[in-house]
Amino acid sequence: AGLMLLVGMAMVSENGSRFPGNLVRISWIRIVGIPLAIAFLLMIVFWPAVLHDPNVLFQSLESARHHLWGNTVLLNGLYVKGEELPWSYLPAYFSITLPEFFVLVFSLAIPWGIHAMIKGWMDSNRLLTQGLILLFVSIFFTPLYAIVNHTTLYDGTRHFLFIIPPMAVLGGMALTAFSHFLTRFSGGIRYALAGMVVIYFSFH
Repeated sequence: AGLMLLVGMAMVSENGSRFPGNLVRISWIRIVGIPLAIAFLLMIVFWPAVLHDPNVLFQSLESARHHLWGNTVLLNGLYVKGEELPWSYLPAYFSITLPEFFVLVFSLAIPWGIHAMIKGWMDSNRLLTQGLILLFVSIFFTPLYAIVNHTTLYDGTRHFLFIIPPMAVLGGMALTAFSHFLTRFSGGIRYALAGMVVIYFSFH
């Protein structure tokens, strides 16, 4: 997933920021298809059993979905079996374990990202649109897959830590857009917000 994100975003940057109408489909094949092919080749290197029997990949996914862990997890003061955790387990643990400022910025970055993605598509801004799509997929695909399939979960967010860097990237993009928006206001408002941020971090 990380390799796909990095290679795909590099290709977006290389191709520029505008949609060439007759190359849109080819561009998506390059941005998604080539990273997928590289990831598949790397998977074969470290997991050669897939080359011998491709069904091993699907069997492992099925095994992860129905893994009988047999132990309990502490959630909201109650011990719940790993196979019976509610869908809110992952969001709750992310909100508990991540810094409050991070959670707040990321929560606000989600609607900003959707709005920016739609606006970028309407303005034919390929760099923004495709980059945000890659970010959203890298952040939400795996947790949603686990939630929808009722995958056995335990140890908090340990198995999903790899989505934190793209979460930070999305939050950073939203903060950058917000900082540009603040230039429309007087210096007093900007200094007040900066002071609030300094006070927050002085206690964390």
